[in-house]
Amino acid sequence: MTSAEALGTETPSTPRFPDFIIAGAMKCGTTSLRHILSQHPGVYMPDLEIFYFALDDIQQHPHFFGRVDSEWRYHDVEGRRGEYRRWYASFFEPARPDQLVGENSTSYIASRTALTRIGTDLPKAKIIVMLRDPVRRAYSHYWHLVRAGRTAFRFEDCLQFYASQVVGRSCYRQQVEHLLATTPREQVLFIVFERFVSEMAPTVAATLEFLGLQGAIDLDAVSTRRNAGRYPRSLGLELMRNRFLGGPAERVPLHLPDIGVPQGRRTGARGLMSRIARRLNPRHGEAPPMAPGTGRFLTAYFQRENRGLSELIGQDVDAYWWRGSR
Repeated sequence: MTSAEALGTETPSTPRFPDFIIAGAMKCGTTSLRHILSQHPGVYMPDLEIFYFALDDIQQHPHFFGRVDSEWRYHDVEGRRGEYRRWYASFFEPARPDQLVGENSTSYIASRTALTRIGTDLPKAKIIVMLRDPVRRAYSHYWHLVRAGRTAFRFEDCLQFYASQVVGRSCYRQQVEHLLATTPREQVLFIVFERFVSEMAPTVAATLEFLGLQGAIDLDAVSTRRNAGRYPRSLGLELMRNRFLGGPAERVPLHLPDIGVPQGRRTGARGLMSRIARRLNPRHGEAPPMAPGTGRFLTAYFQRENRGLSELIGQDVDAYWWRGSR
């Protein structure tokens, strides 16, 4: 089914909207899945996260809001609905009529605003959700914030004082419950990240079947690990840089509509100082291990918060996430 049919029309000039959405979760392999699916001739997906349905969710995207001359600027998606819908549709204009249109925005699963809007605006869209060991997801999320320049605190301090995203986005059960309250179960596919990694070929085949796509994707010809994180040699130096200089990703992504909040990479003296700091503290491929006590605490916390998740998604997450000790 094409997006025009999903919106109840078959007019060729009708703007395209997604037939399917990879809704998250963040740091769960969604970029890799997007890249893999994009290799199928029957799929068109923009090579970025658009965030349309969550642009004005301040809990998920606080850096999309800002003050200019003491006036708050934000994306008024409801007040300028027509303008924003046209902007959203512009990302899918390159798609051929015979292709399914999809997008990947990892904040959607954690945003009640986004899930409600998707259920209302795209009632026939299929939703793909990827879920990862919540402890490892939270730790990976923290390092994303470090690299992006959006935290100047160590992991334990973020957990204690700034937990809304790092911890909240790993509380999958409540997110899944809201998703299933807004979208029919048969339109949702859940993928456990650890199974995606260990059994990639059958998982991708099941995803294509879910989307109603014929044929297969040659995984041997595809780079299946995308957006792999790199880590600063010294966390302390990186946090100091973030405190005094900030980072490029703390600004609004360049593809979003300009609302007056600074966008894109830093330039000038601050940009030069940031690049010098990066040279003094290069990045490599391995994160330091999490403190054992922190791992035990998070394991106990997420086991409690995600109790009943296996029954909700129809897969035994305990078999992947809670084995062994941290």
